[in-house]
Amino acid sequence: VAYSIVAYQTAYLKAHYPAEYMAATLSSEIGNTDKIVHLIDDCRKLGIQVLPPDVNESGKDFKVVNGDIRFGLCAIKNVGESAIDTVIIAREKDGRFENVFDFCRRVDLRLVNKKCLESLVQAGAFDSMGGNRAQYFENIERAAAFGQAYQNQILNGQSSLFEAAESSKSAIIYPTLTEASAWTEHDKLMREKNVLGFFVTGHPLLRFEQEVNEFATVHFGDVGGFRNNSTVRACGIVTSVRKKIDRRNNTMAFVGLEDFSGRAECTVFSDPFTKFQHYLQPDSMVMVVGRGEMNGDALRIVVQEVYPMEKVKEKFTKSIILSINVNEVKDNTIAELRTLLEKNKGNCACYFSVTDSTTTRRFQTRKYAVEPSEEFLTEARRMLGQNNVKLTS
Repeated sequence: VAYSIVAYQTAYLKAHYPAEYMAATLSSEIGNTDKIVHLIDDCRKLGIQVLPPDVNESGKDFKVVNGDIRFGLCAIKNVGESAIDTVIIAREKDGRFENVFDFCRRVDLRLVNKKCLESLVQAGAFDSMGGNRAQYFENIERAAAFGQAYQNQILNGQSSLFEAAESSKSAIIYPTLTEASAWTEHDKLMREKNVLGFFVTGHPLLRFEQEVNEFATVHFGDVGGFRNNSTVRACGIVTSVRKKIDRRNNTMAFVGLEDFSGRAECTVFSDPFTKFQHYLQPDSMVMVVGRGEMNGDALRIVVQEVYPMEKVKEKFTKSIILSINVNEVKDNTIAELRTLLEKNKGNCACYFSVTDSTTTRRFQTRKYAVEPSEEFLTEARRMLGQNNVKLTS
């Protein structure tokens, strides 16, 4: 009875106050990386944006800001509780930080050291101030030196330009950030994960989201109803590769794989490892095919085949379904679609799902078999709508 009451209460909160509920749940699970990954994916599905930490908005724990969830500073590696306290105290005393130089001027630099600053930058805690993370990273020492010089002047009681401006923040002239080439999206996300333990502002696998949704038969954070020892297809980013010499003196490996919702361990015996090891490199994105088995609550996959995500669509697409609503589609769209099909002939069967006011009929066009290239799919979705072009395996 007690559990049913709690279940009813939490279900009510999740339905009516989803952002607040998810923020509280994330805070309660902050030490459980696997759980956090699953909860962030839940937020994505609920349409709740999970924002990176921010020195101007974050508290210690997760909090709701304008309907989104802002990461807590306590989630960042190398940022201790005393460092968080000095950030929050400085912000509450004199308001928002204007820039990274103002930040270093006002916090206790004995607590917020260089390593702490690097972690804050890589987690995205200065993103709201403009510039890019690479710039902030390159300017950390300059900002710390500026802040230390200011604090030393005040500590020594010396008359200076700093003191003259102390009563008026607007009078302080801050250095400008030196230029630095922005990190690639992949590099930015990997640095972010290194200090947070998970991806927040994006996910490298997102560019293959359709392939994951269409062709993966299992998702790591949702293994309910999974049949033990069944053949599975799973997509993910390689997080670790641990090699081992087996009894036959051959190399095998244990590979960590992560998708949007969780993680799994893959066992790759020597024969498939010899064949596919060039795909199984840290940070590479792959689909593995093999036998799935439950190890407690975690999924383990004994891998038989590996495909790079760039090849998944080509390998597994058997047909394409184009959905058309006759009451909404225009005549010129049908003509454009015919031209597109003629230009992209291939070996993939093409089906039309045609809906009128009362019925939906599906039929195959034998005249047009197509090549499911990215160009074809992009153009078809532009004509018919994002959700009206589907791949099937």
